[in-house]
Amino acid sequence: MNPFQSIARVLAERQTPIKVFFRDDDGGWADERLQQLAMDFIRRDLPLDIAVIPDALSNQSVDVIGSLLNADGRIAVHQHGFAHTNHQLSGRSCEFGSDRNYHQQYHDIQAGRSRLAAVFGSQLAPVFTPPWNRCTSDTTAALKLLGVQYLSRITGSDSIGDSLPELPVAVDWLKKRKGVRLNTSELIEYICGLFKTDDAVIGIMLHHEHMDHGNRLLLHQFIETLKESQTVSFHSMMDAAGRNDS
Repeated sequence: MNPFQSIARVLAERQTPIKVFFRDDDGGWADERLQQLAMDFIRRDLPLDIAVIPDALSNQSVDVIGSLLNADGRIAVHQHGFAHTNHQLSGRSCEFGSDRNYHQQYHDIQAGRSRLAAVFGSQLAPVFTPPWNRCTSDTTAALKLLGVQYLSRITGSDSIGDSLPELPVAVDWLKKRKGVRLNTSELIEYICGLFKTDDAVIGIMLHHEHMDHGNRLLLHQFIETLKESQTVSFHSMMDAAGRNDS
């Protein structure tokens, strides 16, 4: 039995199409699980955007991600902060937060982009995902100067004045409430609510290092449900951005 039948019913009732993209965070960590997840997408001929932590890249990470990029043109990479390190002295974790000034942020973003460009060249997409989905106006000012075109955070993030165009993720596949991960029924109810909106593009955030075989099978069932809908189409982040802007 498909546990996602309620999502199928929500999609059947939609009057407008949905473009879906998948953003997998923390490339550079848990290489084996990243490879397993990405190969699931490659076998299903689906796009996957990997947010890569520049300072976390080992030689093995470079080999794994490089092989995925070469194996299928639908795998894409972009920058995920610099070292995924918390610099906030208090409050919620943030690498590019209020406790760091513009010059500190610019330095790390530039160093990270240089590292990724040296490894992935023209395959590096002009997208920036801040760790913990948080950043400031200093971050976006630095990103603009460095030629980054899109910011990707989670839906409902604090507004940043004069910001970059955003490619937000609405669904956190491993969402928690009060520190406890949602069970399957709660996850489905949460996703149903998001698919009932009028959003034309819905991003889904994954974290491969926390996804075991069982969780990937559940994701596969979810994807198959989406594929059966006449309402849903699958895109890379840049493709979704370009089509959405047209």
